[in-house]
Amino acid sequence: GCAAMHAAVHVLSGYNRRIVRAITQDYDLPMGTVAPADLNHPMLRNMDAAVLERTTLDGTLAMLLNAGPLMDKMAQLSFEANSLLIGSSANLSLQGTKFCVEDIEPEVIDAADLVIDYGLMRWANYKKSSTMINVHNFSVVRYGSCFDLISDILRRHFYITLPAPEAG
Repeated sequence: GCAAMHAAVHVLSGYNRRIVRAITQDYDLPMGTVAPADLNHPMLRNMDAAVLERTTLDGTLAMLLNAGPLMDKMAQLSFEANSLLIGSSANLSLQGTKFCVEDIEPEVIDAADLVIDYGLMRWANYKKSSTMINVHNFSVVRYGSCFDLISDILRRHFYITLPAPEAG
């Protein structure tokens, strides 16, 4: 996703939008942003029903915001074309997140039409995928990279305390 897509498709109050903007723009952090979606938006309305069912959950849609310049540009072009860009992890199921092209399994590379070597991912030291937060009710969908920073922003600026990840 990108900021324009988030603004058009996610259904949120102004306060919740300010929180997303603080995390993804003011603090320049990536976040899997889950929120209720306008299912009548042309980007969603024109999708194949089976794809839409696998892309949404209980009327919510997840968008990875602020994932870097390449992803932001791809999302912006997708939004302008009124066509949702749906991505998947570049890994075999249950084989862990990959942070550079050299770590992606050969079977995945061989199946791809195009591989862009973007270098080591910015938040690779976390060894986790992006944190996903439902920004409608502030539940944690996935504890991931930058969770500590996102949690701190929410606590200090918005008085929202997220539950800590379970030990282990």
